[in-house]
Amino acid sequence: MIVSRMATFASALLLVTGLAACRSDSESPTPTTAPAATATATAVVAVNKEVENVKSLVPFIDRIVAALKSGDVSTSRQAYDAFDARWNGIEVYINIRSRPTYEALELDLQAKIAKSLEAPQPVLADILPNAELYATKYKDAIAISEKGPALSPLVDDLTTLRIVRADLRIVTASLTANDLPKAKTYFASFKKSFPSVENLIKIRSIDAHRETADALARVDASFQANAAVDPMKPLVAALSERYNYAVRLLNLAARNADLTKQTFLEDDKKSLTSLNDIDNQLRASLASWETANYTASSASASAAQASFAQVQPALASKANDTDLKNTTTAYAALAGAAGDAAKVRAANKTALESVAAAQQVLIGQFWTHPALQSFISSLKRANTVSQ
Repeated sequence: MIVSRMATFASALLLVTGLAACRSDSESPTPTTAPAATATATAVVAVNKEVENVKSLVPFIDRIVAALKSGDVSTSRQAYDAFDARWNGIEVYINIRSRPTYEALELDLQAKIAKSLEAPQPVLADILPNAELYATKYKDAIAISEKGPALSPLVDDLTTLRIVRADLRIVTASLTANDLPKAKTYFASFKKSFPSVENLIKIRSIDAHRETADALARVDASFQANAAVDPMKPLVAALSERYNYAVRLLNLAARNADLTKQTFLEDDKKSLTSLNDIDNQLRASLASWETANYTASSASASAAQASFAQVQPALASKANDTDLKNTTTAYAALAGAAGDAAKVRAANKTALESVAAAQQVLIGQFWTHPALQSFISSLKRANTVSQ
């Protein structure tokens, strides 16, 4: 969020200065247009990473086909679960590249395979043709990635976050199936991989990183204490929710990136100023509500809604104005009177996170640019709201 501690953010930014995948072509010392040769080199790296990730699903597909041919139901289900987790990591490329290809793979063939395997006594020979057809059609997805123009390097970062999340998804499924040993095994794998993506989370949101790390520590402590399945479920759900929020931020930055745009513009700075105002007013509102000053709380919440009107056109141009509008409205409905403190705080937090999401929609492509962070830091000092 704009009002996060900038000194802490600066420390996180230094950790990723050398990561090319986290930089856009514009991230030179000054916000100028990048040389054509540099842009071309970056594009090649991005495409190669994409192809590598897309091809990484092939062994998982092959294992499903082999398992189905073996006639072993348990092995086939395990192979499908591993495939599904990996697919969730890399599917974003195919979704962006070709919606028809994505739908043919996931909504048609994958859905049929999954439904068949869920049967009490699945007939593996009947499932095999769909798996083999999936393997054939997946070659189209690989070809699209190989031939397509470069996507934003942020899509590679997003894929990395989603691939690491695959183990966490299996933890959740294992707990649902009452398989605690499997859940513990896959959590250990997720815990081992988490440090590799911490910086990707931290540069988008210090709060998201801290909350995710704290949730991970709670799950880890519970597993170490040999907690039962039921107590583990809400802890893993909380960890998944925080990690998914981090994925959401990077997803918005990646999907709204424009490779023809070389740097942020004055209009972007105006939008960030409005978002900063919303953030400050929401925080001021909650502070007033906590002291039972409901009149001031309501006034600040209304001011946040008024500031939204200034940034709404920019968000609407990217079809992303509804979330911030709805969350600030929902919070404002609670801010003017006494009520359930947990509910009010949760609504405020949701609205603040919508502000952070809006930042990524509008300017996430250049989020690590030093000049942009300098501007954001100045906004924090210039727009302090008196309470």
